[in-house]
Amino acid sequence: MVSENTPGARIRQARLAAGLKQAELAARAGISAPYLNLIEHDRRKIAGKLLIDLAKLLDVEATLLSQGAEAALIAGLNDIAALLDVEAAVLPKDTADFAARFLPWANRLVALHGKYRELEHMVNAMADRLSHDPRLADSLFEVLSAATAIRSTSAILAETTNIEPEWQNRFHRNLNEDSRRLAAGAQALVGFLDPEEADQNNILSPREEFDGFLAAQRYYFEEFEESGGDVTRYVDACSQLSAQAQQLLRNYLEQYQKDALALPQTTLSRILNEFGSDPVEAARRSGQALPVVMRRMATLSAQILNVEFGLLICDASGSVLFNKPVPGFKLPISAGFCAIWPVFEALQLPMRPIRLKLQQNGREGGLFQSFSFAQLPEIPMSADPVLPLGYMLLQPHESLPQGSFAEMPHAQLPREVGLTCRLCTRIDCSARREISVFAEEF
Repeated sequence: MVSENTPGARIRQARLAAGLKQAELAARAGISAPYLNLIEHDRRKIAGKLLIDLAKLLDVEATLLSQGAEAALIAGLNDIAALLDVEAAVLPKDTADFAARFLPWANRLVALHGKYRELEHMVNAMADRLSHDPRLADSLFEVLSAATAIRSTSAILAETTNIEPEWQNRFHRNLNEDSRRLAAGAQALVGFLDPEEADQNNILSPREEFDGFLAAQRYYFEEFEESGGDVTRYVDACSQLSAQAQQLLRNYLEQYQKDALALPQTTLSRILNEFGSDPVEAARRSGQALPVVMRRMATLSAQILNVEFGLLICDASGSVLFNKPVPGFKLPISAGFCAIWPVFEALQLPMRPIRLKLQQNGREGGLFQSFSFAQLPEIPMSADPVLPLGYMLLQPHESLPQGSFAEMPHAQLPREVGLTCRLCTRIDCSARREISVFAEEF
């Protein structure tokens, strides 16, 4: 008897609910009816583009087909519970029981949490643009410049009693021109700040598109865990991405596939389960370079260890080349972030691993075990500079003693780091480059 809680059974249930026959759904998905029949009876695995296509055709979320509505709901509730700053005693002891007893409330709670995440992403994106978008800075300068000119001209007209007609007409013309300039600058500023008025395609950069796509896939691509995956075909099917974002995705998947062939998931799983999550030990046991191990650990940590690892890859300029965030440690897209992150020490000491306990300050900052390493590329034949790449792997640190850090031995104290100088609450940092917005001097 076929289980009713398998991907195939859920696809069949969704197809019947949509009133579609097997042949009809198969034709729309571009596959044969016998192949769809094998999928519905769980004789063929389904993932990647075909799963997404079927979900669109059946008008359901892909996660509901792959995980099931109940599993997706429980996972969402567990994510919310993990964010609550309360003692475990007041949390529901069984998330599944809570979901079963209060299903409408559970669904509404998960939906609101999803909306909260969307708004948080929008606020972070806008805050980043306020700091680093040169076009936005130009618009602000234009508005301030026009407003200052209008104020100066109006003050002259108001405070001067006898003005010759010729000069009076000239001041009026200046007021008219400056007011038009102010209106145009204000309209451009609204276009940057108001997502309802602005073109959504202009809000996201190719890098943000790319990062959003990877986050939606949880950085894991099952079809490229083996050599059979077709990168070009997969990328061409992602028509929702811009051409620039597609190129970023192509580069990522080509590297992903090389790493997967060099260090298969089963091999890394065996090593981590037997010897722990030490990248150096995993590199020694697998015979692979540390960057390969760190990329694979970040990609597969949720599947192998049931915990999310974060990974930052940057060059010596501080430009972010890859960013897999982890809750409790913010990794900004733009340059100018905290100078005392250990990845920058690693860039000064290439090929030397650096392990440090880190605490990121701020309301949502957490404790982590960090592992940083800088890789030197092959020396170029020409006079081009050597550009090392810095890697920083972040693992949630759950083994620190409870209580105040001041009560801990100095060797166990984590390094307190920030996000950027402007948003850092640490007042005794020797690497501070500008005043924090939390300082009294600001």
